[in-house]
Amino acid sequence: MKYRSNVKNIIKILNENEERALHAVGILVRGEAQTRAPVDEGNLRDSIDYLVNDSRKSVIIGASAAYAPYVEYGTRPHFPPPNALKGWAKRHGAEGAEFLIARSISKKGTKAQPFLTPAFEDNKQNIKKLIARELGRRLK
Repeated sequence: MKYRSNVKNIIKILNENEERALHAVGILVRGEAQTRAPVDEGNLRDSIDYLVNDSRKSVIIGASAAYAPYVEYGTRPHFPPPNALKGWAKRHGAEGAEFLIARSISKKGTKAQPFLTPAFEDNKQNIKKLIARELGRRLK
């Protein structure tokens, strides 16, 4: 009977360690993405977070700012409404140049500024070590 109670305890510890590992990965990659995110007013950086899905044994890291994909991947040429650029232009000393900025975007699009993908890709080894360490906790 002692054997059976040890197995239950080990399974419980492994499940707790697994959840702890997923949270640790989320915290690591979220922090890296926040460090790499371009900052104007900080909305993009502040929208980066993670969510652990215990049933799927996964962690999702992303940014909830509506424009996050356009920053991460850039855009094709398009003509944004010049009024939408007023705040940005004012903060960057380009007040009155909104039409010129919109025209430039209409010709070139916007350059990608990846922050989420490299936060994961550049940390794969750290993530593996983190998972291994967390899964092994309290099992020795």
